[in-house]
Order: sequence, then C-alpha cells, then structure tokens
Amino acid sequence: MKQGMKYTLRTVLGSLLLAVALGAWPMVAQAATANFQTHLIDSAGQSRANQAVTMLVELTRESMEGQTQYAETHAANTDAEGNVAFVIGAGKPTDAKYVFDNFDIAKGDNFIRVSIQDAGGWRLLLSSQLPNVGDMRGWLFADEKHNTVIAIMIVVWLGIVVYLFLAGRKMRSLEKQVAELKQKRGL
Repeated sequence: MKQGMKYTLRTVLGSLLLAVALGAWPMVAQAATANFQTHLIDSAGQSRANQAVTMLVELTRESMEGQTQYAETHAANTDAEGNVAFVIGAGKPTDAKYVFDNFDIAKGDNFIRVSIQDAGGWRLLLSSQLPNVGDMRGWLFADEKHNTVIAIMIVVWLGIVVYLFLAGRKMRSLEKQVAELKQKRGL
C-alpha cells in the first residue's frame, strides 16, 4: 500500500446499536456479535474497490488508550464500492487469552479501536466510546426518576394506539351491520 494513503470511515454498528437501543444487550451480552462496515478510499479520493484488507478490532475499558481487553483481526475484501464489512466477535483473536464472550459490554465504560494493516503497520481508522448499556437501559426503562414521565407518556401513547385500533375494528363491524340491515330492507 502506498505511504500517505488516507482513509475515510463510515461505520454501521447495526446489531450493536439496535441491541443497545432496545436495552437488550444484558440479556445476550455473553453471546452477542456486532456488524461493522467501513468505506475505504485512497489519498486521491478513489474507493478501494475489490481489494484485500486486514482489519484489527480492539475493545478497551476505562479509556480510549486503555489496556486491550479483547482484540481480533479480520482478513476481508472490499466490494466494488470500497466497502468492507465484518462481524466483531467472529474474527481471529490476536492472543489466546482473548475470548470475545468474556468482554461484557454491559459493564463500565467501553471503547473500540479499529485499524487497518498498512505498509508501516496498523493505521487507526476509528476510536470511539461505546454506549454504556446499563445507563441506556436505565434511561429507556425509566429506572431513573426523571424518566418516569417519558415512560408514562409512552404507555399513554400505546394506549391511544390500541384504543384507535380497537375503535376502528368496532367501526368496521358497525358499518358491516348497517350495510346488512340496508340490504335486508332493500335500501
């Protein structure tokens, strides 16, 4: 690979963010994986289409520069548009001590670093804090006192939706009965 190449990154942590958004991660944390997608371009702004790449994923705790708690590599190929996708947790661990199922994302502050293998070693593409699942779950399920109002609003709106659904069914039933009566009377 040429020295000085630049990369842009567009991440899609679909499965991970969906699990976090639903607060379901604690139920599946010990056996979950997360999809990851990135778009690679060269220094000229051209997509790195149909190329073999090696990616490194590191999960840390406490800080971005913290000690690696889990690391794995992925040998993959970019598609015709320069996108590469892989599943975090399904790669090759960089050390036998790393077991993905032992990294519990539901506890503490967690961070992710994603790098690509370059001629000079590993080039960092992304470093980001992962959402704290415990805090997110507390917020979504109103474990915190200031979120009780939100939970009540959600329940009220769900009640309204159910009421409208049932009322709509009742209206269709009444319309059908009126139509039958009109037919019987010849109107």
